[in-house]
Amino acid sequence: MKRTREEMIAEFHRLYTIFETIEDCLHNQDGAYWTTGFGRLVRSRAAQLERVVKGEFPPGEIVLGTLQAINDTSAELVSQLRDDPAKAEQALAAYRERTGRDYWQDAKPPKALIKVILKRGRLLDEAEGRLLDGWLAEATGRGKPAEMTLAKDILARFREAAEPGRG
Repeated sequence: MKRTREEMIAEFHRLYTIFETIEDCLHNQDGAYWTTGFGRLVRSRAAQLERVVKGEFPPGEIVLGTLQAINDTSAELVSQLRDDPAKAEQALAAYRERTGRDYWQDAKPPKALIKVILKRGRLLDEAEGRLLDGWLAEATGRGKPAEMTLAKDILARFREAAEPGRG
């Protein structure tokens, strides 16, 4: 079923809020404004909506563009989790503090994040645990047996350490 113009604009606002919040959490740690982070030029919410009003773009285009921006930021976060985990964890914690949700709940996690977790061999927090658990459920019967076994072991160790009186 095709969404109405109003539904597309509402979806744009929802997605743009996710993007704006995580970018601010990532790049405002050192006082830099997020739109200048990593050389990316990001049009403001108002500028994008103005282009729709002027008929330059249909609402679906700004929704797709914002989804791509979220995907780019997710890839950046995955790299940071590998290269500078403390900074990435700080950004994810700030997002959770501001929104009351995990970033990965709001933004579909990239497959690369699962690879980072498997390579690291441990979970950083419950959010990663939920992601890995969800990946296991989806990959059952299709995933590589060694990865599936490793994922199960990582989850078991994490849960065991989280039990009261353990760890």
